[in-house]
Amino acid sequence: MALNDTDLRRIGDYVKVNMYGWLLEVAPNVAAVPQILERLERIEQELVVQRHELKAQRELMESRFDAVDKRFEDINKRFEDVNKRFEDMNERFGDINKRFTGMQWMVGGGFTLLAAAMTVFKFLV
Repeated sequence: MALNDTDLRRIGDYVKVNMYGWLLEVAPNVAAVPQILERLERIEQELVVQRHELKAQRELMESRFDAVDKRFEDINKRFEDVNKRFEDMNERFGDINKRFTGMQWMVGGGFTLLAAAMTVFKFLV
């Protein structure tokens, strides 16, 4: 028995109308497939947005870390300058200390000479 086009259309319409119900009987989770696909699509879109946000956040963090590194380098340079100043001051204090030592020897020698002169003068007079 050969089927003509009208019979095939009627069979097709019948299958179209009842296909969803049959699928639900065989596999109840099939009804959720379109909803799952929509959720997957929304999740993919959110992931793309989050990926862009994370990339922007990472670039911002990198620029801030670079700024902090530059700040530490500047502070380190300042400490080196201050350290150089202290070294210069230590050198100056060393020079002053040498002068005071020389003056101390001169004053001590002067007092010794004065005491010796007074002693000699006392014996002579």
